[in-house]
Amino acid sequence: MNTRTEWHFCILIVCQALTPQPPPTKQQHRPQPCTTARRGALQALVAAPVVRAIAASAAETPQTPTVSREVLSGLAGGAAQRITKDVVLYPIDTVKVRLQTVQGRTLSRRVFVDPYAGVLAPLVVGVPAAALFFGVKDGLGELAAERGLTDPFLVEAVTVCLANAPYWLARAPIELIKTRQQLANTTMEKPWAVAQTIIESDGLAGLWTGFRESYWHAVPADVLKFSVYRALKDRYGGAGIFRKALLGSAASAVALSATTPLDVAKTRSMERGAASEDIIKRLGAILDTEGVGALYA
Repeated sequence: MNTRTEWHFCILIVCQALTPQPPPTKQQHRPQPCTTARRGALQALVAAPVVRAIAASAAETPQTPTVSREVLSGLAGGAAQRITKDVVLYPIDTVKVRLQTVQGRTLSRRVFVDPYAGVLAPLVVGVPAAALFFGVKDGLGELAAERGLTDPFLVEAVTVCLANAPYWLARAPIELIKTRQQLANTTMEKPWAVAQTIIESDGLAGLWTGFRESYWHAVPADVLKFSVYRALKDRYGGAGIFRKALLGSAASAVALSATTPLDVAKTRSMERGAASEDIIKRLGAILDTEGVGALYA
């Protein structure tokens, strides 16, 4: 383990040690959920470079790509990427989700209250789910290369379609719980309490409400994102972490902008009491009643 990795471990330990832990009182027997969520987010953000550093140190020696190595590399990279994304971008995601509902169309103070509402559940389940996604995607990509499939767009499309299926099977319940907590503007209701409410009203299958919309939003978004990133890297070069991050951000912006209507349909399907209907009908209803602007909230 290199010096940088050791420093990240030290920072993580210091963050834990310096976090105030007041003794429980009659009014407060445990830390507030909001404080707990923010503390967990901070620790996860500090831990992300540790995962990346370990993966980078393991990859210092050039090795011939194999399916198993690509799977392991995808697992490590996916976990680190998900931790960083969930922690750094989560407040933006919270504001976006609230603006995509009928009640949140106006920009008010309510939209910005408790931006880390529901962050712990995605961190716990979303990280291994993201590791699974990239492990499957990279492994299938290497398998396709070994079989002589060289069309990058075709390989990207097929691997993304296949990798998103297990990813959303694992993540859909947590995405639903997260969305419900974000729309409720609070972390006071525990994730398992939200899950219990969903099961009581809609049965166990109700936890996968929005799975179809999530999958059909993720597939075109991911295919477009990876394809644009590859094109930008071929055009401008992919050397250097800063350049890779910049090109990746540009590719993500293009993909998410193009698929925003599908994202709106996904959020609307996860609202409490939302009617069950297919994606095309839902998009048509939003367009008829609220106009084109609502599809790009």
